[in-house]
Amino acid sequence: MLILAPERSRLYESALGILASLACVALWIAELPLWAKLVLSFLLAVYGLFLRGGGRLAARLEAAGAWRVILPGDRSLAAELLESSFVSPVCVVLHFATEQGRIALPVFKDSVDAETYRSLCVHLACSRTGYPRPLPTEPR
Repeated sequence: MLILAPERSRLYESALGILASLACVALWIAELPLWAKLVLSFLLAVYGLFLRGGGRLAARLEAAGAWRVILPGDRSLAAELLESSFVSPVCVVLHFATEQGRIALPVFKDSVDAETYRSLCVHLACSRTGYPRPLPTEPR
């Protein structure tokens, strides 16, 4: 059984801060009236706080290969892992289909321990084809 309960990620927090800063700079450079700059800056700050303080999602891969998404409040939903899930150098993004719709769960490299992250990457690589993909060969 693989349990994914990501903690706060410094990578995510840093990227969010940098993007919010760039958006504020763009707002203040733009030729907008002062009241519009103030209102948009306030809305951007509120949205940034909303992104930081959202409820935590988790996921569990059970022994039979079935996924469950664990919502805030310890409610869980049966879920199907979609093929659009992917691994990048910084994070794994899991896309699930549930009875309540689609759910995306980003798992950053620094938000879980190294063994869990490695197991997740291996599971994704193996689940697509049933075995790890062969390395590409050079054309002859």
